[in-house]
Amino acid sequence: MMNKDMAKGVAKQAKGKIDEQIGKITGNTSKETMGKTEQIAGKVQENYGKAEQIADNAKNPMPKNKDMVAGQAKQVEGKAKELIGKVTGDKSREIGGKAEQVTGKLQEDYGKAKQNIHKATK
Repeated sequence: MMNKDMAKGVAKQAKGKIDEQIGKITGNTSKETMGKTEQIAGKVQENYGKAEQIADNAKNPMPKNKDMVAGQAKQVEGKAKELIGKVTGDKSREIGGKAEQVTGKLQEDYGKAKQNIHKATK
C-alpha cells in the first residue's frame, strides 16, 4: 500500500526525472540540476512515507482493503498524468490526471469507510 507521502514522493521523483531530461535535451544545466534535486527530495519523502506506514502498521495491523489500495493507485497514476500534462503543456492530460486523483481519493475514502464499519462491528 502506498500512503500520501509515498505517493507524493514518487510523483516528485517522476517530475524531477522529466525536468532532468528536459534540461539535458535543451542544454539547460540549471533545470537538469533542479530535476536531480527534486528526485532526491522525492526519494526522501517516499522513504518518510514508508517509515510512517511501518509505524502505522505497528499501531493498526489490520490490512487495507482492495478499495483503499486501488484508490491510492489511481491517485498516483493520476498525479503522474497531471505532471506529464504540465510538463508537455497538454491541458487535457493534466485535467484528466486531476480527475483521476479525485476518483482515486473517493475510492480510497470508500474503502476506509468500509474498514471503519468492519472495525466497529467486531
